[in-house]
Parts: sequence; C-alpha cells; structure tokens
Amino acid sequence: MINEEKSLNLELSMIWNTEEEFWAQTSRNCWLQEGDQNTGFFHANTIKRRNRNKILKLKNSEGIWLEEKLDMDTHVNALYRDLFTSKEGLFDYSLLDGFPQLGANKATKPDGFQGFFFRKFWNLIGDQLCE
Repeated sequence: MINEEKSLNLELSMIWNTEEEFWAQTSRNCWLQEGDQNTGFFHANTIKRRNRNKILKLKNSEGIWLEEKLDMDTHVNALYRDLFTSKEGLFDYSLLDGFPQLGANKATKPDGFQGFFFRKFWNLIGDQLCE
C-alpha cells in the first residue's frame, strides 16, 4: 500500500511538472522559468497573448479589408496557392550579379559547393538551377 502511494505521488508530481513546463512554454513568462508556481496569473497572460496575436482582419491586394473568417481563409489559401504554383521560374536572375562577390573558395549553403564550381560549370547547370 505504501509503495503504491509513493508511486502515485511520484506520478502526480511528474504530471504537475509536465503541466508547468507546458505553461512555461506557452506563456513564455520568465517567472515560470525561474520556478514560480503555476497560477491563474500565468494562464491569464497566455490567454491575453493568444487574443493579442489573433488576426482579426486582412487587407487583400485590392485594398479591401476582409473580416469574415471564411473570406480570410479563402484569401490566404489563394495567395499561397498562387505563390507555390507559379508558372514562372522562382529564380531571380539579378542574383547572378552576386557571383563575382562570391569567393572562389567560399561554400554556399546548404549545398556546400564552392564559388569556383558555379563559375566554371554555370553554362551547364545554370538553366536547370533557374527553372
């Protein structure tokens, strides 16, 4: 019986710690990180931040304010659908002006190829990279 009680107390303590970690992450409040108890104050701060971060209206490309959730959802979906289904290449050719500044031995991220590689083989790979 005593072992079961100890086990339950340990489990309850772990649950409390998990809840406090959740609220610490959610509220991003330094007091929780320093170990203060989980109180209504922190919950209220979290709710206040959540309400402050809500998007209540959006302005579309024609300058019209959208306030209905369905209108905002439709607008955002259309915006990203158009962005990611563009028929044009996504490469900005003005970036090619930056190749002279790219050091021959400097690696670009994340592919790790060095500047001299791109300069030497641009006639072979340039069109494929720009598509």
